[in-house]
Amino acid sequence: PYCSLRHIKHTTICPFYLAGFCPNGRSGPPDRDNVVSCEHGAHPKWIDAKDLKKPEPRRIKPEEELRREQEEREEEFFAEEEKRRERFERGESGGGRGWGKRRGRGRGGWRGRGG
Repeated sequence: PYCSLRHIKHTTICPFYLAGFCPNGRSGPPDRDNVVSCEHGAHPKWIDAKDLKKPEPRRIKPEEELRREQEEREEEFFAEEEKRRERFERGESGGGRGWGKRRGRGRGGWRGRGG
């Protein structure tokens, strides 16, 4: 249980913690870098089985359904590209969301106007 991200700093598990009576308590004293550790080893977190999410079996989709979903995604993509191209040809190609709002108002809008 050694993690490069410092989730657990030790290569071994504290035998006292496994037995249930570590002299450093449940989590141990904080180290100088404020990562809780114990000189005897790691204190892993135990998760109760009733708190875990039940495993869901993966449903393998049939080949036909996968192909149909891929075709739908492609159709949607090409329809969006066609709309974008038509907008560009009409000259409505202004930048994305919010383009053109508040034009000509100068700097700010509420600067120095009071309540």
